[in-house]
Amino acid sequence: MALTRDARTALEAAGTANVRDKLRYAGPGRGAAVPGFASGDITRGDIEDWLTDKERAEKNDLRRRANLGIAISLFSMAVGLAGLLVALLK
Repeated sequence: MALTRDARTALEAAGTANVRDKLRYAGPGRGAAVPGFASGDITRGDIEDWLTDKERAEKNDLRRRANLGIAISLFSMAVGLAGLLVALLK
């Protein structure tokens, strides 16, 4: 079952660390209800899927930031080398 907008909002408001803590008090099956959210009970499976999506998004964000840092560093090095070449050729 997909998360409702209210359930997604409740998970976002709680944050991943609190959501993980609440999972400890739920039953083991994917259909087990996880209590303690403003929108009502949410199933363990929906929460696990949400957590997986959040982790994937965080990893993608870190990868994008690392690639941006590399690109900026390479550009800075290219500008520095161009300046050095201009100074040497004068």
